[in-house]
Amino acid sequence: MIASGGTSGDRGDDSSLLAVARRDLLHTMGAATIFSGRSAAAKSEAVTASSESSSENGAHVGGAVDLDGDTALVSTRVVAGPTTTESGTVAVYRAAGSGWKRTATLTPETTGGGFGDSVTVDGSTVVVGSGYHEHAAGGAAGSATVFTRTAGTWDRTRTLTPTATAGLVQFGAAVAVDDGTAVVGAPQARHPEGGRTGSVDLFTLSNGTWNRETTLVPVTERERFGHSVALDSDVAIVGARADRSTVEDSGVVCVFRRSGHRWRRTARLAPERTGRDDRFGEAIAIDGSTVVVGAPSETNANGSNAGAAYVFTRAGGRWRRRKYLAPDGSSDERFGTSVAVSDETVVIGAEFGGRAEHTDQQPGGTIYVLDRRRSGAVPTALDRRGQTTPTHLATAVATADGSVLVNADGRTHSTQTSDYMDVFEP
Repeated sequence: MIASGGTSGDRGDDSSLLAVARRDLLHTMGAATIFSGRSAAAKSEAVTASSESSSENGAHVGGAVDLDGDTALVSTRVVAGPTTTESGTVAVYRAAGSGWKRTATLTPETTGGGFGDSVTVDGSTVVVGSGYHEHAAGGAAGSATVFTRTAGTWDRTRTLTPTATAGLVQFGAAVAVDDGTAVVGAPQARHPEGGRTGSVDLFTLSNGTWNRETTLVPVTERERFGHSVALDSDVAIVGARADRSTVEDSGVVCVFRRSGHRWRRTARLAPERTGRDDRFGEAIAIDGSTVVVGAPSETNANGSNAGAAYVFTRAGGRWRRRKYLAPDGSSDERFGTSVAVSDETVVIGAEFGGRAEHTDQQPGGTIYVLDRRRSGAVPTALDRRGQTTPTHLATAVATADGSVLVNADGRTHSTQTSDYMDVFEP
């Protein structure tokens, strides 16, 4: 059960998550931390992606992360655009004894294109999005590269492309994969009636070949459809964070279900009250009958752009909605920047949480954990102690099998001369 920017998976028979740690690298490099929370003796381990792709444009370790069982992905994402000539990489980690070991570094076939904009893993399959990959037609339409692990080696097996490769499409801005089905978002794709409203392509694996199964498009002109995607078996969810059907840029999430080879829209998820620029659907995750949606720019009781997270539960064919705010939240914290779900545990990132002043010169980011098994539970912030280095934590989170993977996106230069680690405790 894989989500763009977050992972859903079976958590195992353990209790709630207990702690998260973060570590920052030097200069423009960030980091990511894998946290195992299976007991009171839970530990965390910092992992770092390759520094080989650092660029004058700025490379961000942890630009995207994903986690599935004993495999973790951490991308070094170069700040991308249609004219970017640098390439990112994706580091692959495997659980090794009591720790994690990097086993491979995935690279693009050609330079540029934002390789690592999005990542997803399911078993022996990895898909990496390149939202600005250039095609022969001359347009930076984007692509998604499929890697397959065979006998311990990751091989590039297929490059998925949009049907229209001319112009800016941003195909690969979001990716998800589960059990032989891949979903790729193209939030800048043109609507048949004009306008860049977005689309989503679904591919299926048959006899070793990935084939396009269908293309999903918004029913009405809803901008940025495909900005986020998530998949669990025969259910796909698509975020359209700039939906304008009610209020400009309020956002919506569409639910699709597969029957045979046909995908049918079955629900449209939205907040009870929509607001301008809420960006509902900027981050989404799914696990079974639970969908989590972030609305990081929502203005509410916590203040302007404080953000919110919504948990939808399907029962009897209907979706029940519950809204959560950061219990200690304030303006501009962007609670809901990232979300992940595994069984009854929900992880929510607030990109600027815990900062008195929200600038690139102040460290920021808070991780919240919601244990839905507890009656009346609210998101609990994990303690942020000793943060002094500029970084953005929590722009991407993933969770599976009792572990949480959190990025630390180093966006500014640092004069630190040694690595350090900050531990988050309840």
